[in-house]
Amino acid sequence: MKSTFLTSAALAAFVLGSGGAASAAPSNPTIIAQYYAPPPPAPFIGSHHVDGRIVESRPFFIAVRVGPQVIPVHLHQGTVILPTGTTLIAGMLVGIDGNWGPYGGFNAYNIYLR
Repeated sequence: MKSTFLTSAALAAFVLGSGGAASAAPSNPTIIAQYYAPPPPAPFIGSHHVDGRIVESRPFFIAVRVGPQVIPVHLHQGTVILPTGTTLIAGMLVGIDGNWGPYGGFNAYNIYLR
């Protein structure tokens, strides 16, 4: 009777001990990276607004000085520039609505002259 109780207790400890660890995370590193990757940092989530001065202007791209740093800003076919018809050139003060891209650039939706 004593050996049956010890065997049952050992079996229960093994099942409870290994079952909890096995269900906590998959053992495949690819699956772990897919499901347990940390969320992106807060500056990259949602819409943002940037105010600065244009230091470079090319088709579908401007570089904007914001404080001590220069941010690359990418425009697309639907980017709204207000007032309508304005050509963006270096030296203009602008406000830009958009979101942060995955590599530190800013994707512009709306650009307002200040």
